[in-house]
Amino acid sequence: MSDLFKNAGIALFAVIVLIIAIVMMTGANTGLRSFFGVWNADIERNIFEKSKSHIHGTIQALNDLKLQYEIAENQGHKKALREAILTEYSAFKYKSELSGNLNNFINSL
Repeated sequence: MSDLFKNAGIALFAVIVLIIAIVMMTGANTGLRSFFGVWNADIERNIFEKSKSHIHGTIQALNDLKLQYEIAENQGHKKALREAILTEYSAFKYKSELSGNLNNFINSL
C-alpha cells in the first residue's frame, strides 16, 4: 500500500512539473516573463552605461551641443540647447570623465 502512495506522489509531482513546463513554453505566464525581461533589460542598460562607447558618445554629444550653443544667434535656440545640454549632463553618471573646459561651460549655464 505504501508503494501505491509513493508512486501516486511521484506521478502527481511529474504532472505538476509537466503543467508548469507547458505554461512556461506557451507564454501564459506573461507576468513572470515580463518581470525577468525588465530585469534583463536593466542589467543590459547598466552594462551599456558603463561601456567606453557610451561614455565617449555622451561626451561627444555634449561637445556637439556646446558648439551649437556657442554659434547659435537666436536666444530661443540657445535656450533649447541649454535645456538639452543640462538634461544630457544630468543623466550622465561619469561626470569626472568630462574635460575641464566642458565642465566649466556646463557649470556656467
